[in-house]
Amino acid sequence: MKQPSIIDPCFPQLTTALNRTRMREALQISLFDPLKGQRDNFLIYSCQVGERRYKPGKSCVVSYRIEIINTEAQSVQAQMLYARLCKTDEGLSEFKRAREKALFKPENLPPILYLPQLEMVVWAFPNDRKLIHLPKMQDLSFLREYWPRQLNRIDVQSPNRVRAIQAEVIHYLPERSCMMRYTLDLENTATGTVRPGVLFGKIYPDDSGQTVYSTMQQLYSQTEDLRLAQPLAYDADLKILWQSELPGRPFRAEEIDTPQCKEILREVAVTVAALHRRSLKGASLFKASDINKLFIETCDIVDKTPWARRVQSLVKTLLTQAEKLGLESAPMTPIHGDLKIGNMLIDGGKIGLIDLDCVRMGDPLCDLGSFIANLYYNGIRIGCDVFGMESQVEAFCLVYSEQVDWAVSQNSLRWHIAAAFIYEIVRRSLRQSNERRMKHINQYLDLCEQYCLQT
Repeated sequence: MKQPSIIDPCFPQLTTALNRTRMREALQISLFDPLKGQRDNFLIYSCQVGERRYKPGKSCVVSYRIEIINTEAQSVQAQMLYARLCKTDEGLSEFKRAREKALFKPENLPPILYLPQLEMVVWAFPNDRKLIHLPKMQDLSFLREYWPRQLNRIDVQSPNRVRAIQAEVIHYLPERSCMMRYTLDLENTATGTVRPGVLFGKIYPDDSGQTVYSTMQQLYSQTEDLRLAQPLAYDADLKILWQSELPGRPFRAEEIDTPQCKEILREVAVTVAALHRRSLKGASLFKASDINKLFIETCDIVDKTPWARRVQSLVKTLLTQAEKLGLESAPMTPIHGDLKIGNMLIDGGKIGLIDLDCVRMGDPLCDLGSFIANLYYNGIRIGCDVFGMESQVEAFCLVYSEQVDWAVSQNSLRWHIAAAFIYEIVRRSLRQSNERRMKHINQYLDLCEQYCLQT
């Protein structure tokens, strides 16, 4: 059965923007200059739709990864792009404003283009409307001079010299952030010996990176039983946070359906409890009222979809239950704020946490509810029996309870699990307009309902 698509009268081109075949055709026509013979020499072989960020009636950003075959040189070029969908008659003015800024010229491609038939403005990576210093993260000549001069806490300072650099994009969220990994050959100028080094850089559109740096510094100084990357420096001019490598491999969804998962979840519980036992000064608060705002946003996004009534009914139930549970009086601890399996690295059986951009002070059960909902989401994605996952969830919660010195309210925990299915899993599925996620929304709501009934 075909899943319903999101129809937005403000962005009628949304369906096309999320269709890789139609976008490949549109980009093939628009990217290459026929006057220079490019259209005959360059062929877009594949077009993958990546990150999507969608607010109904307000904004929509979509990223793409394309592969271009140069038929003359017999070579393949990979390129990232991202597009802002504009409302009717607004695309050209958006394009003209963007074109006035200094832009980096990628090989064989324009840095920016306007697709009038789709009312869409497209930027070619590393150009970005808000991450204005992103091209410098790709400029290896600049970085060779920059690192020894600026980062006095890492191993590229004098007497070391950077002999070689390999740069890799780890995660790019257009207009929000870009994480890069740099593999270095470091030469000691006194001895001539060469050794490898690894460095990570993350760029932000504003000064939020300074807050993340401060948070990481505080938590890293209390690591003991908490594995985090070491924050090295923050460049306020370029808005880049530099950090060390955190060893490990990602916690993969496929591991949920294995006998080893219970032991992995035990270590996750130990790590999350260690984070919640830390202290943190100057952090913003994530309150019950913030969850209420996310509920409202979810109801707005789900409006005019087949799930609208069901989501609205569940939100009403959750709000009623929240008043009875007195969630405003919950303990406040550091919380990760984006506790999904993709933000966990496994190394020697131990768990490390990455992506600390959303760390705040809040109810620790927010993190637990978020993680458990994400665990179910990934289990559903790979075809697990969700009822068979209940024992894994119970074991995880038991280990966590043993690691903290406050009582874990089971009713409050179940509420936070149910709430996370709404404001994280369902909301993100719809904001990303992701059909693979959307086809499971009824299962997410079934689980939400199950935890609501237990509260």
